[in-house]
Formats: sequence, C-alpha cells, structure tokens
Amino acid sequence: MNRTRSILVAGLALAVASACPGKSTTPAKKPNSGVKVKPLDVKKPKHVALILGTDENGGSTELPLAGEKSSVVVHPLSVRTGGGKPAKGTISKMTLTTEPNPDETVRVGVFSEFLKGVGPQLQAAAWIAAFMSASTLSKDLTDFRFSVTRGKFFDGPSSGALMTVGFLASLTKAPINAKATMTGTVNPDGTVGPVGGIPHKFEGAIAAGKTKLGFPVGQRFALDMNTRKRVDLVALANAKGASATEISDVWQAYEFFTGKKLPMPIPVLPRDMKIGDAVDKQLVKHFKQWETSYKRENATLVGLLRTGQLKDIRELFYMGRRANREANEGRKLLGQGLMASAYERMMNAVTYAATATATWSIIDKVRKGDPDGASRVLYRFMGLANATERALRKVGAMKPGTMSGHLLMVSAFQSALEGWGFHYHGSRSISKASRYLRGLRGRTPEQLADAKLANEIVRKVSPPILAIARGMAATRRSLQAFDIEGIADINYTCSLPNARRLAKSYTSAAGANLGYYESIAIRRIAARYRLNNQRARWRLMSTNPDYLVAYRAFGLAGRDLGGLPSRLKKEWGPKSLPWSLGSLAGAILSYFKTSLLLSKQYSLRVSHSFSGKPTAVKNEKAFINMINTAERKAREHARSAKVATGSIPVQTRLAYAKARVLREGDLADKLAALEAFWRASIYSQIAVMMARN
Repeated sequence: MNRTRSILVAGLALAVASACPGKSTTPAKKPNSGVKVKPLDVKKPKHVALILGTDENGGSTELPLAGEKSSVVVHPLSVRTGGGKPAKGTISKMTLTTEPNPDETVRVGVFSEFLKGVGPQLQAAAWIAAFMSASTLSKDLTDFRFSVTRGKFFDGPSSGALMTVGFLASLTKAPINAKATMTGTVNPDGTVGPVGGIPHKFEGAIAAGKTKLGFPVGQRFALDMNTRKRVDLVALANAKGASATEISDVWQAYEFFTGKKLPMPIPVLPRDMKIGDAVDKQLVKHFKQWETSYKRENATLVGLLRTGQLKDIRELFYMGRRANREANEGRKLLGQGLMASAYERMMNAVTYAATATATWSIIDKVRKGDPDGASRVLYRFMGLANATERALRKVGAMKPGTMSGHLLMVSAFQSALEGWGFHYHGSRSISKASRYLRGLRGRTPEQLADAKLANEIVRKVSPPILAIARGMAATRRSLQAFDIEGIADINYTCSLPNARRLAKSYTSAAGANLGYYESIAIRRIAARYRLNNQRARWRLMSTNPDYLVAYRAFGLAGRDLGGLPSRLKKEWGPKSLPWSLGSLAGAILSYFKTSLLLSKQYSLRVSHSFSGKPTAVKNEKAFINMINTAERKAREHARSAKVATGSIPVQTRLAYAKARVLREGDLADKLAALEAFWRASIYSQIAVMMARN
C-alpha cells in the first residue's frame, strides 16, 4: 500500500515538474560562429549572448539563450564542524532559476524554507555568481532575474563557482550532469578560488551518489580537518569509484558539468598590449614631475640622516628608506623602458617621503617645546585635501566625444575617488592625533627630546598623514590622467542608459562583496576589541587601505554618505553623464578592491606581519594559477574590446603593463599584480558594454 502510494506521488510530482514553466524542455539552439561586428555598432540581440573576438580574424559567436524561465538543480558541498564531533562532509540541494528581466532592475533573490535560513556569505556568493554568469555572457546583471532556493540553513562562499556554472547552464539551456558537483569560490576574472574542508566534502558527495567531483587548482593535496594530514583528492575519489578533477575557471567548470564549451575570446598577443609611444612620452613627462617632488622632500631626509637626527627614530628612518627604495626602483624601471611601472614607483616614493618629512616637522616642533605648533602643522597638512573636490569637479566637467574620452572619465574618477577616500579618513583621524599632541603640554624639555617619545609620535601621527599623502597622490594622478590617457579616438557618444545599467550591475556586485567581507572582518574586530560595529569599521579603515577605498568608493554608488557625494549628485543630477560615470567608477573600484580583500582573506589565506605587510600565501599553487589566468583573461577581454571599439583601451594596456612588472616582485607586488590584471580586464569589459546599442 505504501509502495503504491509512493509511486503515485512520484508520478504526480514528475507530471507537475514537466508542466512547470520554469523547467522548459525546449532544446537549445547551436552557437553561430564567425559573426562580423562593426566597431562601436555592437548590437545587443535579445535572448542571444554575443561573445566578441572568438577567432583571430575578428569573428564573434552568437550563443542562443533560454529566453524564458529556466531552472537547474545543483548540489553544493559543505562541512559540519563543532560540538566536539569530527568534521563531516554534507551535501544539499539548491535550485537555481533564471528568466528574462523586462524592467531592467537588479533582481537577485536567495530563498529558504526558514527565517534566517541563508547566511550572509552565501547571499553574497549568490549575488557574485549572478553577476559573473551575466558578465561571462557579455550581458548586464539587469538583463535577467536570478533566484537561489535552498532548504536547510547554509552559509559560506565555497559554492560560488557552482552557482555561477548553474546560472550559466540555466541561461544557456544546457543540461548538467546529475552525477557531478564541485566546490570553490569565484573571482572577478572567472577563476575558481581555493576553499577548505575538501576531503570531507568529497566523502559526503560520494556517499550521496556523486561520482564526478571538481576542486580548485592547487588543492589536490588538501588538509583533513580531523587527522590534520594532507589527502590526495584524486586518490580519495578513485578509491571510492569516483573521479576528481582540478578546475581552473568557470569556462572549464561549465564544460565539466555540461560537456559543452562556452565560446571564449582568443587572447591577443602580449605585444598587442604595448602602451604606445605617445602614452610613454606622457608617462616620462609626469615621472619627471614626481621625481622633482621627491628630490625636494628627500633633501630634508638626507639632511636629517647626515646630522644623525633620525638615528634613534627608527620608524621614521624606515619610512625614509622605503621612499628611497621606491625612487631607485622607479629610475631603474624607467631605464628599462617600463614607463607605467616607473611612474607608479616614483609616485609611491613621493607619498612616503612627504609623510616622513611632515612627521619630522611635527617631531621638531614638539622637541622645541611647541606641541600646539605641532598640532597646527598637522592641520595645515590636512588642508591639502581640498584639492580632491577640485579634481572631482574637473573630471565631472568633461564633455567626452570619443570612447577613450568616456573611459578616461571613468579612470580619472576612480583616482579622484580613491583620493577622496584617503583624504576623508585622514582628515577625520587628524583630530585624534591633534589631541594627543596637545596632551604633551607641560612636559619637560628632556621628556620632549626623548627618542621613545619621538617614535611614539610617529606611531600616532604618521597614519593620518600617510592617508592624506596617499589621497594627494591619487588626486594628482587623476589630473595627470588627462595627459596620459587623453589619446585621440573615434567619435562616439556613450549611451546614458548603458552607463546607468553598468553602474547598477557593478554596484550590486560591490555591495555583495563588501557585505560578505564586513560580515567576517568587522565582526571579528568588534569581538576582539569589544567595539560596536561602527568603531570596528573605523579601526579596520585605519589599518587596511583597500577596505577604506572600497567602502568610500561604494558610498558614491551604493550608499548615501552625505557630504561631497550628495552635493555633487544634486549639482550634476542623478541621471547626468558625470554622475552616471562617477557612480560606475566608484562601483568598479569598490568591486575589485573587495574582490582582492576576499581573495587574500578567504581563498589565498594570506599571512601578514605586525605592520600589515603580506608575508606568505597558504595556497601558493592556487595563487600562481590565479595570476596566470588573470593575465590571460586580460588579453582575452582586450580582444573583445578591440572587436567592439576598434582598439584596445589605453587603460587596459596601462594596467596590464603595470601588472606584468609587479608579478616579478615580492608578495605584496604579486597581489597588486593580480588586482592590476583584473583592472585591465574590467576596462575592456566596460568598453565592450559601452559600445553596445
């Protein structure tokens, strides 16, 4: 009786599922390759993904999309720990649904059977997966509605790559292998990032009947959380009648699940990414301007060293030495013809040298018995922050008539916003440093001349000074971009609706990243130092410049922070070109800053020294794969941009040139290289999306 009822229920469920419009069985059409596209006249066909530059002759591929509501079921993996019990892998069901979005608003939903059944990390991962799947198909996040439906409580970002592939399969109507599953995060360039607990996840998957398992590159020998020993994932799977495969990126993952290949651009050759003589000439010109500034600041430091006045002020001595090291490296790179990297190094040299000399001026005032004078020096330095607003207004006043002009506007906005973020934080922090200096009143001359006090002053006042110096450098760079990136180009006027759609997409992705990162970092700091969330956020900004910039830049696009952004929005108008491109610039800047933060903290497990300098990467092979893939993806996206616009954006070429040099440096440089390769890809993607009609 029970068996008969089960069969009837199963049959009825099958009938209902077959009739469900979200599970259409209409067969997918085949891709159409060799499509020719006219530069700056890229059509945005309905229910078709146009992948540009899929052959070396400039041809592109049209990939038919579902064009209707479509769902797939995937099975994410997780690890259950705690309660004094050994770690155990679990598997659960997740339904991913996509459909065309008629109103062009961002619609990403994460649903559960229970209140708070989905944690913040999974929610963020779902948003990023939706964004990445749309971007992979050269579509906007606003083109589709995405939903994730789960049963029991689940959290964590390790199903990011799985959800991305699931959304792609749903959008392209590609059936997925029911015996397959995988684990891994997803990065901005589509690479699959490292995760933990894989041996346990695989054991749980195999016990549930999965026989085809995917894991991130570099993690074949993963840690067993119970035995604390390394386990060969391939051997583990084979011993239980399954297979395990390293997955590099979402394109490989898509083929792993569906047996089909997604069209991809053919990468341009590295020589095609050359900056060009006109841009090099401008870089040399501005390098020399930075060098002049450095010589002026360094003259003070050299005099202090010769007279032995920095002998006992070790922290100031090290800052001066770092400035000198950056300057020497810049000159060396200039001699090698690597102008973009030389420019960045000399700019860094000025930043550290200016911080060191300003800090010395304050110490000197204190030693002369004038703490109030030292405080006035601090506030005079803060007054330099006014240049940021002027820079933002100058960029906003642009009237671009070419594609390169629009991209220049985005790039200059990003530098100016970075400067604004540093200035805002530094200016707010100066009041605390000033109170400390005024608290030195009444000390004896011997006490004020003590080397220990001098080092303490450096620790108290140099962080806000360094923040403002970084802000000054970023602001100056935004103005110099007019010369460096202001090359002649084909006449073109950007579609404002396109710009606003792009801003919406990147704002959503940046917000998801920022929310995920804050859910980890701020909660940890608040608990450790017994702070409320706002104070924990402020402390995090003080020690982590990437978070500071990400938070402030997101404020322009996704949060009403008041102050300068609100004034500019009111003056320019919320639908104006400057506000649209400024919002886009802020969203993109926040997106790849938060992506780097998450990669360092969660995927790569980067260790830092007490001063905050990165010292080691736990998942080294994965890191190497991420950098190599990011480099190739930058050239692939450059191909798409060349087809869409007729040329590779100068911003792409500049970021790529810097990244190739940084990749050969220390760990901090390598992490910066990863960000620069991502930046190169994103500028190409922006060019493609702006070229669409």
